[in-house]
Amino acid sequence: MKPIRHLLAGAAALALAAQAAAVPVTISVVGADFNDVAGGTNVNFTNSDGIAGNEEVRWGTPAEGGQSGYRFDSAAPPAFVVETGTQFSLGDFTHFNFPIVAGTSITGLSLDIMADLEVEGNPVSEGPFVFSFLHNETTNGCSPLPTCANDIVSFSNLVSSDSFNVNGIDYTLTLLGFMQGGVFTEFFSTIENQINTAELIASFTAVLPPVNVPEPGTLLLFGAALAGLGMARRRQA
Repeated sequence: MKPIRHLLAGAAALALAAQAAAVPVTISVVGADFNDVAGGTNVNFTNSDGIAGNEEVRWGTPAEGGQSGYRFDSAAPPAFVVETGTQFSLGDFTHFNFPIVAGTSITGLSLDIMADLEVEGNPVSEGPFVFSFLHNETTNGCSPLPTCANDIVSFSNLVSSDSFNVNGIDYTLTLLGFMQGGVFTEFFSTIENQINTAELIASFTAVLPPVNVPEPGTLLLFGAALAGLGMARRRQA
């Protein structure tokens, strides 16, 4: 008969294996909506992809050229499949950095993600998954140019404010950072009068309901019963 500690370790291992199991998620549509803009003047939103939500936002009074802004271009459609716990590109995040009049820039906003998904054969439409960004619009009267005038995009929060449940499993969408030229970062900067694009890297996290592992006392009683059964069989033999 195996020692009780082996029984306990086996039960715990089964529980951990259940928690770690990867689940495939089919992503068919990803919609974006910029919201909750902090600061800024002449803020304008655009929806040009036919998916609900405003996937582009511009702001500021142009000093020359156009307004500064952000744009999100979804990676789906077409649909693609990812597993929970793995990294994938949610889409392209573009930063438009043009000279604007001081005091007309935003300081932050939220990117709300809506998604049509299929999980374990169940079609679900979920969101918004809300992520906050910080914007640092640097002054153009600095030295040395041009790098000192780079505007910086960074995350305020990485974990979504929304989760959903399918077949007893809780799923959360997490932003991990930006990817440019194979280099991963949690922020990126854009030179003045340039357009800068990075992939927005994300992952789904799956959390299973707690697995009831027998208490040590229960396992001891079970072990004692097995031992008694073994002794009875030996007597009969």
